[in-house]
Amino acid sequence: MEYPYLSRNARLVLLLNGDQTGIRIFDENGNAVGKPIAGRTCTVIAFADRGDMAAVGFLDGTYYFIGERGRIIGRGRAPEGMAVKGIAVSDGGAFGAVHMGSTDKDFLRVVDIAEGGSEEVALDHVHYTRTALHAGEDGFCYALDVNRLIRVSSSGRVEGSIPLPPARPGHAAIRRSNGFVALSYSDRNGAGRVFLFREGGEPVFTREYPTESFLDAHLQSDLLFLRGSDNCYCYRVRR
Repeated sequence: MEYPYLSRNARLVLLLNGDQTGIRIFDENGNAVGKPIAGRTCTVIAFADRGDMAAVGFLDGTYYFIGERGRIIGRGRAPEGMAVKGIAVSDGGAFGAVHMGSTDKDFLRVVDIAEGGSEEVALDHVHYTRTALHAGEDGFCYALDVNRLIRVSSSGRVEGSIPLPPARPGHAAIRRSNGFVALSYSDRNGAGRVFLFREGGEPVFTREYPTESFLDAHLQSDLLFLRGSDNCYCYRVRR
């Protein structure tokens, strides 16, 4: 038995086998492309916000980045004893972000897929579930670290840290478009929250949704779309 995962445009299809140790790669016509991926217990499959790039992480610390034609364009391994807890890939496949850690310490690794290098920075908190990640084509990566949003450069430096009301474990999302960054998550009181920042950290918009147990943010062009547990919301971002 295999479970399908589709990229945003459905041009890349990943089939994860039942024991979560192997993935086969297909195109939209059902043709096998690339080589199968194997690891010990798949923990995360992620796709680029736009385009057909993919990323895969495993409990044994291995991770892969897959191009839109199904070819493996990057791979790596977390330090011994660490699992891949989350992963993200930029729209064009130039950079990736890997959230890795153990029960004692977590790290964010920024991977330069095009050049083959990587840098990492320690997180303030240990995350027992996935947290929100975003990787940009310019090498800047964002991560929700419980009570802060961090912006990490390709050199592994934290270029910005924005304090936030603490998030509870569960669904969260970071989206980036046209100089803005949108973040959505549920706080520890169970209310959905959304924040909109300029890339430099300047707050533009924030709102709390007490009736929404989760929020999924999407940001494209001048529209911010939120999908909640009960309702959907759409806002226009005016410059």
